Amino acid sequence: IKSIGTSAFESCIGLTTVTFVDSTAASIGNNAFKRCIKLTSILFGNSILSIGNSAFEGCLLITEINIPTSIKTIGSNAFSNTNNLIYVEFEGTINPCKSNAFQNISTSIAFVPSNFEDENFCGLIALKNGYCGFDCQWSYIQSSLTLTISGNGEMFNFTHGIIPWKEEKLL
Repeated sequence: IKSIGTSAFESCIGLTTVTFVDSTAASIGNNAFKRCIKLTSILFGNSILSIGNSAFEGCLLITEINIPTSIKTIGSNAFSNTNNLIYVEFEGTINPCKSNAFQNISTSIAFVPSNFEDENFCGLIALKNGYCGFDCQWSYIQSSLTLTISGNGEMFNFTHGIIPWKEEKLL
C-alpha cells in the first residue's frame, strides 16, 4: 500500500486502532479516518510522510499522538475536534505544518525536541523538552520564558557538563 485514499475509512464507527508500524504507506489522504468515533489509538510508522486535511478530524476518543520525524506535512484540521486529545509529541525539528491542524482539542501544548525550529507547532505552543537527570525532565515555553524541571530522580551534575537549556540558547 502506497497511500490511504481520501475518505477510505471515514465514519467507520467500529474502528478502534490504526497501526502503520510495518506499513509502506507514505501518505494518509484527506478525511481518511474522519469521524471514526471509537478510534482510541494511532501508531504512525516511519514510512508515513504526510497526513491529509481532516484525516483524523472528529476522532473523539484519541487521547495522545506521537508524530515521528518522518512526517513532513500535516494538513489543516488533521486532528481537529479530537476533544479528548491531551498529549501531542513531535520528534522532528522542522515544523510539518503552518496551519492549525489541532483545533478544538483539550491541550494547547505540543512536546517537541529542544532544537525544534519554531515557537509553535501546528497552532499549539511548542514546549521544548529533554532529560536532565535520572527520571528528571526539563521543559521550556519560549513565549512565557518558563523553564520547568520535574520528575522523581536526581539531576545530573552540570559542573563540567553541557547545560541543555543554555546549550540550546533558551535562557
